[in-house]
Parts: sequence; C-alpha cells; structure tokens
Amino acid sequence: MDGEAVSVLDAREAIEKVVPRAKLAEALAAIAECVPDGDGDDDAEWRAVLAPLHGRVRGFIRLLVDTVDFAAAPVGAAAVDALKQLPRLVGRRKVAASEANQ
Repeated sequence: MDGEAVSVLDAREAIEKVVPRAKLAEALAAIAECVPDGDGDDDAEWRAVLAPLHGRVRGFIRLLVDTVDFAAAPVGAAAVDALKQLPRLVGRRKVAASEANQ
C-alpha cells in the first residue's frame, strides 16, 4: 500500500489486523479523556485576543527587560526570572516549557 491511495474501508481492515476494534476504541476513549474539548479551555478567548498583539510588543521586549530592573518578593521571584528570559525566547518557533523555566 506504499504511496497508493487507500480507501477508508481498506485502512480500517488493515488497522483491525493489528489492533482489535475494541482495543482501538478503548485507546481513543483514553485519549479523549486527556485532551480538553474547545469548551474546556478557559484561556482560549484570552489567548485569541492577545495573539494578534504579540507582533506589536515583540520588538521592545529586550529593551524593556534590559532597561527596567524588575524585582519581586520571594514568592514572585520565579515570574521575574521568567520575564528576564523572554528576550532569548522571543521569535523562536518552538520553546519547550523547560526552557521558559530556566
């Protein structure tokens, strides 16, 4: 079947040769439990408003971080550290969560 167009029926039959239908349904149900639906994302609307504004602020993030001496009480130190890391992360296509916490 390499490189050929495959019908849905043929694909289903090929899958069922490897994974029984009940096991596949079970796996899909487990995935569905882990993935929030669109309605479950409380921050989706907020991110949709902020995303277009990113281009406007992107250019001055380094200047902001280099100019303002941000500080915080001990409880806010992690947020200030993350803010100071922004200049090296801005503009990258992908940033791992671990990089944002360094």
